[in-house]
Amino acid sequence: MGSILEMIHPCKVSAVPRVGREMAGTRRNPCQSARRSLFIGFVLFAAAQLALAVVLEHHFPELRDPEFGYKLKYLRQKIEAEPGRPLLLAVGSSLVFQGLGPACMPASNPEQADAPLFFNFGLPGGGPLLELLCLRRLLAAGVRPRWLILEVMPPLLAHAGFWPAEESHHLTRLTWNDLRFLEGYGSPSWNFYGTWLHSRLVPCHEQRLLILNAISPHWLPDGSYLRNLLRGLQPCGWLPFGIVTVDAETRRRALAAARAEYPPPLFADFKITCEADRALREILTICRREQICLLLLVMPESQVFQSWYGPCAQRCLGDYLSTLQRDFRTPVVDARNWVAEEGFVDGHHLAYGGAVIFSERLGREVLRPLLEERAQVPLASCPP
Repeated sequence: MGSILEMIHPCKVSAVPRVGREMAGTRRNPCQSARRSLFIGFVLFAAAQLALAVVLEHHFPELRDPEFGYKLKYLRQKIEAEPGRPLLLAVGSSLVFQGLGPACMPASNPEQADAPLFFNFGLPGGGPLLELLCLRRLLAAGVRPRWLILEVMPPLLAHAGFWPAEESHHLTRLTWNDLRFLEGYGSPSWNFYGTWLHSRLVPCHEQRLLILNAISPHWLPDGSYLRNLLRGLQPCGWLPFGIVTVDAETRRRALAAARAEYPPPLFADFKITCEADRALREILTICRREQICLLLLVMPESQVFQSWYGPCAQRCLGDYLSTLQRDFRTPVVDARNWVAEEGFVDGHHLAYGGAVIFSERLGREVLRPLLEERAQVPLASCPP
């Protein structure tokens, strides 16, 4: 019996430290497992953000740039629904976005087999640089218009690059290829790249409303810009102002806000910047190369808004438009005096009633004769 206990006892004594070591090792494992889990979670989250950034860069532009993306989506649907109809595209700023209604134009009668397919591709803040980027994107997406209405907005000709109020708005919507292209128009600052990179670090947060809209649109907050945009955006790309006519007090406040946006020095020292001129001329050159018939359009402005220019600015603008018309043999339509004061919201954005008046006149007096005479004529042969 004693020998048996002696045989067992050493085993018990020797087993104690080994069990202790195993228990100590077990006590350390939860910390290591937590660190490992956190690391794996971080890697998976970073990979998911990278994958989402790639998707935003190359697919589903509506998750990155809602105005451009949803318009491109609607345009493709119209082209697929009515194949063979020639495309007449309007590109410009918010003045075109809200003021040019293709559905109001008499020339857009769908009963005519060869009637042009009108689409409004105006974008907020769309100066010459954004118009150029828009046209490049559309051509890269396989959209080939036969005719192009290109807005020339005078205040945006006097500023290099993006309009200041729209710069941060546009930068987050650009692709990497857009950024590289913009280097040719002056090296972007580090802040320029920083703003863009910041929007790509955690895209699930930056683009949360756009992603939420793609998953469940009715979850969007009431009154949000995106919800109002998608509710008001027409299949033809037009976003009409919700009020037919504007009362005097609303117009007065809106005019005061517009005056603050376009301060007197802009018009007092009005001159065409090299960057704006270069971007416009590149658009005209692309249209000539692609055989797209082009029409330059100056949108309506109220008499109050026009009075801010001054004689020097008026002469500078007139001389510049004449130069473009002569150099590229393209027609220019100056529609600044086409709509009365009560047709505007703030002196340059058209209310619904003003947009209808302007669109019908443009279709009747300009587009219908233009399309009938130049249906098969490339830009290089178009007379001024």
